Amino acid sequence: MADRTFRAMGGWVTLSVDDAAGPVLDELVRVTCDLEARWSRFLPDSEVSQLNEAPGLPALVSDDTAALLDVSRRPLSPPEAGSTL
Repeated sequence: MADRTFRAMGGWVTLSVDDAAGPVLDELVRVTCDLEARWSRFLPDSEVSQLNEAPGLPALVSDDTAALLDVSRRPLSPPEAGSTL
């Protein structure tokens, strides 16, 4: 097992993969850090911080952020009977 623990999004992140997937771990860390740079409310240059600085005004954001905002506006579906949330 290959593990990597680092700080992101104001907390600790631990990623674990099978040893054979070691290169995947590097990519997962890179993607997590990229998303933190866009979405962290703790980083003043993040897209989220920039949106919070100008609420209600149009802003250019990455495709990932636009997709996240689209998903966040959708109503939640009630859980299916027997599901464990």
